[in-house]
Amino acid sequence: MKFAPGPSRVGHRVLRIAVTVCAIWWILSRIQVDQLGQMLTATEWPVFAVPIAGIAVNTALLSGRLAVLFRAMGVRVGGNRIVDILCRSAFAGMALPQGGVDIARGTLFAQTKAGLNRSIAALVALKLTHFPILAAVLLAGALSGVLQEDPLLFGAACVYAAIAAVVVVLAWRAPALPAWVPVRVSNALNAFAASARQLRDHPMALAASMLLAIPMVMVNCAVVWFLLDQFGHPMSFGVVVALVPAMDVLILLPISVAGIGVRESVFAIAFASRGVSMDTAIAIGMIRWTGELTRAGIGCMLWLLTAVGRPLIAPEAPPGGIENDGHGQ
Repeated sequence: MKFAPGPSRVGHRVLRIAVTVCAIWWILSRIQVDQLGQMLTATEWPVFAVPIAGIAVNTALLSGRLAVLFRAMGVRVGGNRIVDILCRSAFAGMALPQGGVDIARGTLFAQTKAGLNRSIAALVALKLTHFPILAAVLLAGALSGVLQEDPLLFGAACVYAAIAAVVVVLAWRAPALPAWVPVRVSNALNAFAASARQLRDHPMALAASMLLAIPMVMVNCAVVWFLLDQFGHPMSFGVVVALVPAMDVLILLPISVAGIGVRESVFAIAFASRGVSMDTAIAIGMIRWTGELTRAGIGCMLWLLTAVGRPLIAPEAPPGGIENDGHGQ
């Protein structure tokens, strides 16, 4: 039996579509499409290869972080299997609403030896060990003065850093929440806390995951720094490090369809005030996205291979699937 989506979900879909359409309209009203097309076609292929290499490095780092967290809980999930799931979930995230990538990851990891509970714990720990690093970079960018001329970016950096600090503290210490806290929020925080407790006795694993998050943030910034230089607008790496994480906070807001339109608009707004033309800024934003598109494309091919003959559940999954969660080794 199929149930119709609730009013809030329908409203969210309408909002995402409306924001995407408005963002695309805003972009088209401020650029010359033919000039943008010429700029993209004239770009040499090695420039497109850099974002792909960046996403490959970050996928490897993300795989390493997850492997460390799984080992801390007494289960080994192969590196190839982790990369396979990261690519598949990237493709799923292209169509699903914001948060769909995490749902896809949880579903797929639950079919491995880790089972459901440990998969959720590892994914939650992954978030919790990424929050402090990104928050620290955002706060440093806000305090450096680079974001002062961009109220939107400055506000995004400050709000994210504050929310990240609150979530980490509440999830780690798990205090009793006041009665006025909405049930949906309290349930989410309690779930975070329950998952965090599974890894609380493994500080070395958490520290390793946190340290590996640092190069992930730097790789994202390095890709944009390289693209700016290639398009004739070199900036200091420090300025790019201050800008890009704050830009990503806005791009990842669940207000558009896969970030389409919003991504390019954020690049245009952030770099136009720094001497970069709208066409160039949007081209850089589009080229940077090729890395994620490539990972999602690989995930699409893996799904197709599964559909034509490979089992959906990997051979390493314990008999009975996720019902045996907590018992598979």
